Amino acid sequence: MAGLNGDPSVLRKLNSAAVLRVLHSALLSGTATGSGTPTQPGSMTLTEITKAVNVSRPTVEDVVESLLEQGLLNDLEPTGGTGRAAGRPARRFGFRADAGHVVGVDVAPDWVHVLTADLVGTIVASHHAPVSRRADGPERLEAVRRAVAQVLDDAGRGRRPVLGAAVATTGIVDAAGRVVLSNLPGWTGVDLSAELGDIVGAPIVVENDMRAGAAAERWIGAAMAADNVVYLHAGLRMGTGFLIDGRIPKGHHGGAGELTRAGGKQALKAYRRLLDHLPPADPEHGSGPDGPPRDVRPLFEAAARHEPAAESAAKDFARRFVKAVEGLIVSIDPEVVVVGGSLALAGDIVAEPIRNHLAKACVFPPRIEVSGLGDDSVAQGAIRIALDQVEAQLFLTGNGQSDRDARLGTLPAGADLEAIIDRVRESMT
Repeated sequence: MAGLNGDPSVLRKLNSAAVLRVLHSALLSGTATGSGTPTQPGSMTLTEITKAVNVSRPTVEDVVESLLEQGLLNDLEPTGGTGRAAGRPARRFGFRADAGHVVGVDVAPDWVHVLTADLVGTIVASHHAPVSRRADGPERLEAVRRAVAQVLDDAGRGRRPVLGAAVATTGIVDAAGRVVLSNLPGWTGVDLSAELGDIVGAPIVVENDMRAGAAAERWIGAAMAADNVVYLHAGLRMGTGFLIDGRIPKGHHGGAGELTRAGGKQALKAYRRLLDHLPPADPEHGSGPDGPPRDVRPLFEAAARHEPAAESAAKDFARRFVKAVEGLIVSIDPEVVVVGGSLALAGDIVAEPIRNHLAKACVFPPRIEVSGLGDDSVAQGAIRIALDQVEAQLFLTGNGQSDRDARLGTLPAGADLEAIIDRVRESMT
């Protein structure tokens, strides 16, 4: 292989990463590659792995045995069948999705929602904890710590290691993971990665909540496989997120894509007009100016039932909201705009005015889709972000490095396959 300069340690890491990539992809596809033989979904024989990785069979045998020992692969029992000549069926191997966990955290003004998942994104445990939006920084941080600890206990942290985590929070987050600006009391300046490191015990990525929502929609939601996405969210919180070429842009301060002050004021005014259509605040039950926010979900649900007043209010809000954010949408040139949060409950009642407005405002009008992820969207996006970080280390494709670059033997900055292997091996002892 060119570019390796005879360094056996680099070659071994690349071969290990290549085998893991192939078997991980096979498991995600859910289809075994055996010909004419009933097999476990996603499993492959040594011959099939050798062909897919394009290295010698002895090399693949050595790598597979090493990865089995490290706990990253399964040695699956042959299931027999009619597709192989008489004799013992070929051994089959699969990626171990349960070799570790990732954690995704949604820090909203009114709750902390935590998910943990295996290495293909299957949710293992979840925990939702209400938090007052008047909570100060230390109180909110303690709620996050308790929720993370709870979900890790529920998932059986002692049995499988946490390999990565992501926290999605309200506010602007810089590249170092520090909240640089937030409207939550005492939240500006909080370093979530440092504050949660002792509980998680793995690298932590911190991201804006709306951008995590966009990542979730691209992964398992209404924008699946689209690379350029804008996410519009309105409910107990309101905001926008976006992806460009499948990635989350940051900007110098972490504020890429934030609305202008004028746009923000327009969006807030639209939201306040919407609240005018709700029943009056009830201070006795905590829904006054200092209490929990007034819930707009019933209004959007009523709009979906075509109740005239609610339908009119929902359409008016959708028109005003999209007008406030149209500059962002035009500048991103998205393939799809996803309507999320409680706003999605109204379905096409709100999607249609957004579609009509953008048909006139955009040179290339995007597709408009309604999210079906509900309240899990941001936490699911955090899971996807955490998986991206773990996969970059397992498969040596960090920092967006292409497979071609990996094959040429240049290890990406920050790639730490050995650290992951060590954590998995420790969990087996």
